[in-house]
Amino acid sequence: MNELAFAEALSELDLGPLRVEIEELEPAGGGDAFFILAWEGDRVPFVAEFKNARDLRTLQYAVRQARRWAEETKREPLVVVPYLNDDWLGFLRSERMSAIDLSGNAWVQVPGRWSCFQRGFPNRFPDTRPTRAPYRGKSALVGRVLLSRPGFETISEVQEEIERRGGSLSLGQVSKVLSALEKDLVIRKGANGVRLIQPERLLDSLAESYRPPKALKEETLKAKLDEKLFTKLLRESKRSGARIAGYQPARYVIAPEPGERLVVYVESRGFSGAVDASGAERSSRFPNLAIRAIKEPWVFFDAQVESGIEWCSPLETYLQLMQGGKREQEIAVGLRDEILKKAAAAQ
Repeated sequence: MNELAFAEALSELDLGPLRVEIEELEPAGGGDAFFILAWEGDRVPFVAEFKNARDLRTLQYAVRQARRWAEETKREPLVVVPYLNDDWLGFLRSERMSAIDLSGNAWVQVPGRWSCFQRGFPNRFPDTRPTRAPYRGKSALVGRVLLSRPGFETISEVQEEIERRGGSLSLGQVSKVLSALEKDLVIRKGANGVRLIQPERLLDSLAESYRPPKALKEETLKAKLDEKLFTKLLRESKRSGARIAGYQPARYVIAPEPGERLVVYVESRGFSGAVDASGAERSSRFPNLAIRAIKEPWVFFDAQVESGIEWCSPLETYLQLMQGGKREQEIAVGLRDEILKKAAAAQ
């Protein structure tokens, strides 16, 4: 659902004495729309964040975005989603965040002036998608590559680009995923090939469906995170033939915690060799290096190479941050903006 669809659905709602006036869609000042909400003639300017939220994590992100737009535009913040259940309404009230859903439920508060609370309306927009498969696991490589390159002439070009970036997916699988994305209105297929038309929705779906890599084995270590360490790990990776990639959010965003820390992901067959090659001291107290054996190949997809060392891509870093706590999700906002900005620039 795009901004226009949100606005049209919102304008058709009966919210009793609460009046909703749309001022501007996609305003230059920030946010998805400017609104005037009026209660008994008392008109208040709001800035809205539209979000097709299907889980609490996405709703929490929408709250942070709305606050950001409110600070930048000096308006009251508002979240607009397809449906708010009682738990979500309770969360929003605890956060003192105004919100309206497209089903008729609402919690709007203007401190010191008025408030509106309306609940009990059924969900008019149930999630009818049969599976999250297009956005999860190896299938998600299609969406990932579209965020880096939003247009392709043929389906085979999509498959070739996935392979060029270190992934592996059959032509049949790529075609099946693209059909699912087209059904979700994320892409358009036609005479002009494959085109990404809703990058934000695609990114949100990838984040909602993402499952962080499971550590089959892990060693926590104290090490000097210098070029010598990386050279040793690179040499061992070449010897064992096992892929290796560093995960360090501070490369792209402000670190969520003080002190330099590094996670190194390695394919299982190279785990013991990587631990030994590091020459680091095993430690469970204040470690700054974790080496983890994993089997999920998409962690290494589209890795950024620097001095021969592969680093998890900005998108992979963003997806992992979004599985973390409040602080990690907050610092992911800047990375999200960069990913969407690059996707827009490439269109």
